[in-house]
Amino acid sequence: MMVIDRYNEATFSDCGCLFLPGLGQNKAGLYFLYTMIAEQISQHIPVIQMDYRGFGDSTGNLSDCSMASILDDVKECVRYFKEKYGIGKLIVVSSGFANGIALDFAINHTEIDCEMVLIKPFLLGTLYDRYVDEINMEYVNNNKFLDTADVIDWDSSEALFKWLGAGRNRTKGLYINRDFFMDTVRYSLIDKFKEISGRSLIITDFGNKELGTALENNYNIEWFFSNKEDPNVVSMVERKSVINRIVEWILNGKNTK
Repeated sequence: MMVIDRYNEATFSDCGCLFLPGLGQNKAGLYFLYTMIAEQISQHIPVIQMDYRGFGDSTGNLSDCSMASILDDVKECVRYFKEKYGIGKLIVVSSGFANGIALDFAINHTEIDCEMVLIKPFLLGTLYDRYVDEINMEYVNNNKFLDTADVIDWDSSEALFKWLGAGRNRTKGLYINRDFFMDTVRYSLIDKFKEISGRSLIITDFGNKELGTALENNYNIEWFFSNKEDPNVVSMVERKSVINRIVEWILNGKNTK
């Protein structure tokens, strides 16, 4: 596991921010989104950008990764945060499959106040239900390890892997464990969302405004809609406004209880 601790102060802080990348991303985030946010907020609170084992600059193999092993890496980062800075609140910024990791951590670790920024979460059931007809299930079922180039027809079904973290240039040709793949596509974010109570900011696009009705009774959720209908929403020209909204939301909430 590789981390970057960007905080320049040696003093304790009540709040820290942890960035969780999606599939095909590293600690910098898609198009350096995480780094651009971290550079602004690290002047005020401790910030950690991390590569899970097998991702980015970390040691290990991506094919050995599972949802459980990645969650273990997140727990280790939070332990470091608490020991070094004494934080009592954690703000998690996540995208792709890591939106599920963030939710699982918040649900199972109530000893720390956890708030979340979820970038383009898929909240309409599961990705498996949405894309099962486009997944090469014969290939998936017959192989313990999968080459993502063979999981789908990349000329027509790239959106599946955009939802998991990134598009063709970053996720085509990755070698991953079948169980890890199936766990990510069968994960239901909307079901998990009903179990949390902390503040959340959801970054999505106008093409997904119907998501709001699924969570309309949760008054701790705020929405930011971009202008494009694309799973890689933060790659669009409005990226600056997305970054500004996330930074504002994090800094406004760092002192709230």
